[in-house]
Amino acid sequence: MLAQPVEQLPFKEKVTGSIPVHPILRRRRDMYTVYVLKSLKTGKRYIGYTNNFLRRFGEHNNSKKGFGYRHQPFKVIYRKSVVEKKEAIKLEKYYKKLKGNAEFVKILGCR
Repeated sequence: MLAQPVEQLPFKEKVTGSIPVHPILRRRRDMYTVYVLKSLKTGKRYIGYTNNFLRRFGEHNNSKKGFGYRHQPFKVIYRKSVVEKKEAIKLEKYYKKLKGNAEFVKILGCR
């Protein structure tokens, strides 16, 4: 059986190499993670989003300056994966707005 030429495939998605990626089969790295970290040192929380959670978590715990450096080590107390970057930004802003509020604890189930 011969493979269909890329031009005739029934979906429009960026071609990576010679194999097109169907939107339903998106890879994990195409997703975004909204996360809440808690400092084991000071108890402060950090809210953020990324498209590579493991890398970003490592950066927080190995930071040489800024918030990460002053408050490391961190533990993950919440994370949620979403497909769209816009959705991740929206969730991050929403969680930051709730930060320190009883509603924050209620929604995320963390202290």
